Formats: sequence, structure tokens, C-alpha cells
Amino acid sequence: MELLTRFLESFHEPPDLDRARALLDEGLREPPASESGAFPDNIHLHHAVNAASDANWGLARAALAQALAVRSAGFPLETTDDWLHASAVLLHLNYGADLLAFLDERGDTARLRPWVEALRALHIGDRRALQNIAPEIRPTAEVLHDGIERRLQTPPASTCRKIAPRPAKPPRKA
Repeated sequence: MELLTRFLESFHEPPDLDRARALLDEGLREPPASESGAFPDNIHLHHAVNAASDANWGLARAALAQALAVRSAGFPLETTDDWLHASAVLLHLNYGADLLAFLDERGDTARLRPWVEALRALHIGDRRALQNIAPEIRPTAEVLHDGIERRLQTPPASTCRKIAPRPAKPPRKA
């Protein structure tokens, strides 16, 4: 709002087109994550979850690729919860195998090994699979596994697959 006010005020002053253009350009730039309070990987994760909820793995995959590109160094503390939530939703929607194959195709399996191993253990439904990984990454994989599993216990209502109620049979006439 402040930007729009400054932009409009610039027209009541003597014509200074360079200043007006600068104010407009300032408003069109996307603010840095620290100023807006948003994290760019969250936006892509939300797009991925929404696309997966609509059964569109192609769009979900593209959004995940963008989110992973933003977080090439791993998951920061501020957005780890969002990554765990998105993982739980994707597993809940039966995209576990697709997600693991996607990460393998991208070559992210080694870079994000604890997360990948947690996903793999949850996909096969056996926490003991974490015992077969290197002891250096096992504690991190166990924490990620438990975080995703906790979120799988209470999946978002919008993603729950509801079984359609059976129609009531009319009473038989004797």
C-alpha cells in the first residue's frame, strides 16, 4: 500500500519519470525471504502437495524439483516441519514409490540420504529398515522418520480418502 501511495504521489509532483519508474520497479521486485517472512521452498512445497492432492504427479514433481533446487544444501531448521508435512502427505497419497524414484533420478539420494532413508522405511512400513543404513546418518534418519510418521497419524482432513458410505437397502416386503 505504501508503495502504491508513493507511486501515485509521484504523479502530483513535477514530472520525474525516472523516479516514477524506479518506484514501480521497486514494487515489482519480489521481496527477499527475510523481509516477507516467507520461505521460497514453502511455496513450491505447497504447489507440490496441492498438485498431488489433485492426482497430478507431473506438476507435483515439477514443484518438488523447484523446492529442492532452492534448498540445495539441505533442509533449514525453519522449514523442516514443512518438508516433513509434505512428505507425510505424499506418502499418504501413495506417491512414496514415485517420490523415491524421482529423488533417485535427480541424484538427490546421496545428498539427502537421511530423508530418503526415512521415506524408504515409511514406504515399506518397517522402521527396522533404518538399521541397515550407515550409523553416521541413522540418528538423523530416525528423527525424520518419527517426524513424518507422527504427521501420518493425523493426516490433513483434505487429503483423507473417505470410503463412500454404502447406500441403505430398502426393507424387504414380506
